[in-house]
Amino acid sequence: MLHSSKSFLSALGARVWRANSEAGDSNVRTVPTRFGALDQLLPNGGWPQRTLIELLAPCGVGEMRVLMPVLAPLMRARQTVLWVEPPHIPYPRALITHGALLEQLLVVRARDRAERLWATEQALKSGAAAAVVAWLPEDTTHLTSFQTLRRLQLAAQSMKRDPGLVFLLRSPAARTAASPAPLRIELAACERGVALDIFKRRGMPVHSMVQLALPSPIVRRFEALLEERDTAEAATTNAVDCRLSA
Repeated sequence: MLHSSKSFLSALGARVWRANSEAGDSNVRTVPTRFGALDQLLPNGGWPQRTLIELLAPCGVGEMRVLMPVLAPLMRARQTVLWVEPPHIPYPRALITHGALLEQLLVVRARDRAERLWATEQALKSGAAAAVVAWLPEDTTHLTSFQTLRRLQLAAQSMKRDPGLVFLLRSPAARTAASPAPLRIELAACERGVALDIFKRRGMPVHSMVQLALPSPIVRRFEALLEERDTAEAATTNAVDCRLSA
């Protein structure tokens, strides 16, 4: 009985959030953002999996250039990425320049506010996508309710495909509204690229903003080509090793 109690307390201790931890270390798995300065400020060094990540930003400040470094590799790995009601028609040439595979991008259109929220929840529950990016129907007078966000959070926790990334693009007016999302970031354009204010995260709060220099899509495409080459070389090496061992 004593051994069982110690095992239970040990397992419980690993799951308890400690408010004095510098970066909110926990058992939540993450995916690197591919921005070193941002990874250093995020708990466990990256985007958390199977939970809501809120990005509060006016349209066009560079929010998609922050996300494409993690979304494009998923598409190249033949994983489906789903966008719910983007504010503009995706530009294929720009996506290709980022290294994305267009056939792995699924865009969902919704006729009204209720349909958009329903489509987002169903996308998370369906198991069809490895990552979901949803633009919520918001303005200064109509913000998404806490109850609705809670439903999306529960749906995100049940995502079936790895890595299970969920990004909600919201209005900056939502900053003072309550949300169950454990990670909330406000974005603004700056001279170098984009400034990120991480105003909610696990662990101690961040008291300074991080500015990210956003590489041009051409640089991202070059990095994607190098990644494809390295992957092909690794596959060839593994095939040779298997033949030799046989």
